[in-house]
Amino acid sequence: MEAAGAVLFLVVLIVLIFIKIPIGFAIGLVSLAGFVIYQLPLEILAQRLYTGMASPTWLAIPLFILAGTLMGRGGLSRRLVNFSESILGQIKGGLGVTTIFSAAFFSSISGASPATAAAIGSVMIPEMKEKGYPEKLAAGITAAGGVLGVLIPPSIILIAYGVLAQVSIVDLFMAALIPGLLTAMALMIVTYFLSRSLGAESVSKFSLRKVLTSLREGVLSLFAPVLILGGIYLGIFTPTESAVVAVAYALIVGTIYRELTVLAVIESVKVTVVTTGALAIIWAAASSYAYVLTLSGITQQLAALMLTVSENPIIILLLISLLVVVLGAYINAMGMVILLTPIFVPILVAIDFDLIAFGIIFVVLCEIGYITPPVGTNLFVVKSFCKNSGLLEISAVVVPFIFMLLAISVFLIVFPGVITFLPELIS
Repeated sequence: MEAAGAVLFLVVLIVLIFIKIPIGFAIGLVSLAGFVIYQLPLEILAQRLYTGMASPTWLAIPLFILAGTLMGRGGLSRRLVNFSESILGQIKGGLGVTTIFSAAFFSSISGASPATAAAIGSVMIPEMKEKGYPEKLAAGITAAGGVLGVLIPPSIILIAYGVLAQVSIVDLFMAALIPGLLTAMALMIVTYFLSRSLGAESVSKFSLRKVLTSLREGVLSLFAPVLILGGIYLGIFTPTESAVVAVAYALIVGTIYRELTVLAVIESVKVTVVTTGALAIIWAAASSYAYVLTLSGITQQLAALMLTVSENPIIILLLISLLVVVLGAYINAMGMVILLTPIFVPILVAIDFDLIAFGIIFVVLCEIGYITPPVGTNLFVVKSFCKNSGLLEISAVVVPFIFMLLAISVFLIVFPGVITFLPELIS
């Protein structure tokens, strides 16, 4: 099969997704076609579908989804917001900056972008509106802050990438720390100037008593990321084991706060089951899809085709980034990672680019899709908290955040050492 045929194979898959075939079924159909074209035994297809869901590492994803949902319903997110506001509320536009700061904190225990946007948005959007923020600005800031959920560990997208690229998830989590903090700071800067330009004022004077009170009331919430990430980095538990700890901690703390009812637990489990069910179909199909790509040589042919354009790693990475940003407007982040990782890995190996570094760059690029119409999951999440603002108005607000994320992506491509510094230092 020539390189043009390899491109056609990918194009067919993308077309199926664009015409609204669910991504799991689209990947499955293309995989089945590949098995027929290459005359592979269909028994192997069934085996690959099973093994695609049987990896123990995948178990961390539904557990982190459940933990994040429980923490949101158990009062942890509200206490994180209260603590953040006690520190930043005296700044002009401080509520907006508080929203990003709180989202960064909650991201370190949720692992998911929409969950972060929903948990923080339920508290901060009404608060910002009450303090005079335009509704579209409050929603846009929250949607942008929510993207941190897939970059700051424990990111479920990084777990998926680690499984598919066969790289250490612990190293990925370590590598994401500096870019995660950098991205959070950059989004806070955009929020500060955007809020000031629209006349947002400070909402309170700094009070040490208020800081100490919110710290005392929220200390268990603030300890959650220390427990979850500290346990992983210190080698006390694996990412999957840390997800179990996160669920247990969410149940215990929610009970202590007396906000996590039996009904809330049941609803959290329902949300997790529905989300995981949809993801499991994609995971199963992804295994057979990767098998077809590898066995047929399509990935190697695509890598060779890409290298005919340029052998400069930066040029190659910029072309990949363009593809991810365009597709990200139509395909959700998990689908993007599962769809493209098996294709990108041989290209990265060919240009000798670090797979850990690329994983972080890939996720930053995927963040853009969460706030880019028409898919823009976070836009739909925050829209549910708005009565007077449409998706178009909210989308206009997030444009500066999109440009900032693009700038961060380019910065990380040019200076990948920012990503690999911590993993190399620890190793």
